[in-house]
Amino acid sequence: MIDEQTELANVLLQRLVVSLSVRDWEDSHLDQAMSERKSLMTQVVCIGASAINPLVALLSHPDWAVRGDAALMLGHIKSVVAVQPLLATMSDDDNIIVRRSAASALERIGTHEAVQATRSWYGRNGISAQARVQQKIGEYLIYGETDAMLVWRANELAGRKGVALSDIFSARLFLLAEKPPLAPEMEALLRKDLGIIELTPQDCAYLDEMYQLI
Repeated sequence: MIDEQTELANVLLQRLVVSLSVRDWEDSHLDQAMSERKSLMTQVVCIGASAINPLVALLSHPDWAVRGDAALMLGHIKSVVAVQPLLATMSDDDNIIVRRSAASALERIGTHEAVQATRSWYGRNGISAQARVQQKIGEYLIYGETDAMLVWRANELAGRKGVALSDIFSARLFLLAEKPPLAPEMEALLRKDLGIIELTPQDCAYLDEMYQLI
């Protein structure tokens, strides 16, 4: 028999699946959709252990976005029960974004097995520090949280520059995003149009340093 909390998790996750399947988080109502997405994910994480089985089931969902969010939520719940399913997802999923989400979730759970397997996977697959930073900032935009040390470093840069934390993350993502090579003056104009601040190479290295593989 399904307990009330598991039933609630199923209801919330069904709403999230519908939202992700129609991609309303990519359309013109982005802010509203992302806010709803964060709210649903936060509610599921707050349910805790009773949400684990429904989330593990979603690791096999046909939509990569659903699988990725399920992995992310399992990481925030930090249950060791989720380690084996996440290890399988990290190794076998056919989408690199989902695999990286599973790896990040395993890091957050933080058992010795999870951390060692994740570090080995990063090394075997050539996952750079920059790719890991991109993943962590993406998690912040999706869920509103990411690694505490990355937030601390970004906040330090933000204080030094007199800007918001979100400005630091947006600027780092801008530099990491795939785009055609731009002349410096064109990149400056694009940054100005988008309201993106400038980060120096030293700023970027400071954010990326903690994700360099040993």
